[in-house]
Parts: sequence; structure tokens; C-alpha cells
Amino acid sequence: MLDNIKGNGLNSYQIKIIAIIAMLIDHIPHIFTDDDFTFFFIPFHFIGRITAPIFFYFIAVGFRYTHDKKKYSIRLLIFALISQIPYVLFFLKGPLFNDFNIFNLNIIFSMFFCLLTLISIHDVKNIYLKVVLIVISALLCCFTSYGLLSIAFTVFFDLMNELNADKKQFSAGYLVLLLFSFSWNFLPAKWLLSSMSFMLIFEDPLFLPGFIIFILGLILPLKILLLDNRELGGGKKFKFFFYIFYPAHLIILYLIKLFLNY
Repeated sequence: MLDNIKGNGLNSYQIKIIAIIAMLIDHIPHIFTDDDFTFFFIPFHFIGRITAPIFFYFIAVGFRYTHDKKKYSIRLLIFALISQIPYVLFFLKGPLFNDFNIFNLNIIFSMFFCLLTLISIHDVKNIYLKVVLIVISALLCCFTSYGLLSIAFTVFFDLMNELNADKKQFSAGYLVLLLFSFSWNFLPAKWLLSSMSFMLIFEDPLFLPGFIIFILGLILPLKILLLDNRELGGGKKFKFFFYIFYPAHLIILYLIKLFLNY
């Protein structure tokens, strides 16, 4: 995968460890407040932007190297379903059955929809079915925190592999993708890219600086991904560690939140 940008620094296991540590840091402030747009959140969110692009990168890698795409897809779906309850409980906003809590899906769902998109692009031969499946995956991604940006990242990483891109091409393409996402988020149709409301730009004075930090934070994973040496690391015993960590850390943080608010 992307041998022309092969680095000599970190294996896949080490990069994934960095990603989940960044995710944990990103989620810690939610123990104390549900308001995303505060100065307290900004440094945590900045570090947390490391996580998602790395996850989507490894979806593109996994698609290329998995021996069984069906099992890979089912595994992602199972852990997405398992994770949804602790995800909703920890990030709960208002009554349990409001639109935000019901239609806001966790990042493993994003990964699942992104994998379905790659399967549709490469493995589905019927052009009409291909288009339908891609559109369905894209629409479902709109209910996740990264929206269509998750598919954009995944397809970009897959395209870089197809083109056998070198480090300069990979870096330039990555930055163009971020520039596009920044521009798109200020169009009236911005909701297509993310689940955040376009009106927040006008309603919350911290939204704009917070969103700029969000985009700048997404540059951080680029350097990390360029260090990928294409080695697995960790061994088979850690195969399910990253899947289990996601719901497990949400449950633990939720229990801490309950304890502090008791």
C-alpha cells in the first residue's frame, strides 16, 4: 500500500496506538461538559484530529490486504453496533430519543460505510448497482460525525494507492482535500459534509475559530502517515484490541462522568 511514500519510522500497530491515544485525549473533556465549542475543548480537539484520518487510512489499507472482505465488513458492523449504546450514553445531548442521539452514529459506522464504498467501487461490476451502493453509503455517512469527509479521506487514500503516489503527491493531495473540506463547510449545502449545523457559524462565536482549529488539526496525521513503514507490528494477539478499545473506553469514561456528576 502506497510503497512510494513508505517511511522508516512507525509500523501499523504503533500508528494505531497514537490514534487511539489521541482519541482518548479528544474525549476526556466530555466528562466535564457537553459543550463542544469552548476554549477548554480546543487543545483536546486539536490533538484528537489525529485519529479519524488514520482510521480511514487503515480502512483503505485493510481493503487491499484483507483475505476476506465479507468477514472484515461484518466485524466492523458488529463493533459499530456494540459501540453505539456507549457512544450515545457518553455523548448524550438532551433527552435520550431526540434527533441528535438517534441519528448521530459512531466512527466505526463511518469506517463500515467507507469500506462498503471501496467494495462498491472496486468489486461491484454492475454500474447501476455500483452507483446505488455508493450513494447509499454516502447518505448514511451523513449521519456520522465526519460526514462525507470520511468517504473523501478513504477514497483519497485508495486513489493514492491506485496512482502509486510518492510523498510529495500524497502530501499535496491531502492538503488539497483539507482545503476543499474547509471551503465546502461554508457553503449552504455544508450539512452534506458534516453533521454540524451551518447556522452554528452565526449562533456561536467560538464555532469559527474552533472549526479552523479542527481543520488545522487534521494536518497532524499527515506527518504520522508518512512515517508508516508498512509493517504490521503488534502480532495477531492485538487483532481485536483496537475494536474492543473503542466501546470499552467510552464505557469507562461514561462511568467516570456519572461518578463525578453523582
